[in-house]
Amino acid sequence: MQEKVTVLEWVEGLYEEQVYQGDLAIAFPLFGALDLPSLQILQQR
Repeated sequence: MQEKVTVLEWVEGLYEEQVYQGDLAIAFPLFGALDLPSLQILQQR
């Protein structure tokens, strides 16, 4: 099983889900695209 990071954004009363894995840069709705790959977050546990 591959580890994933899920970012939820509240849009018009519903959550929209974006799933990231590997070395994809994560786009945070409030902060724009950060140079922060999901692997970097998962390795910090």
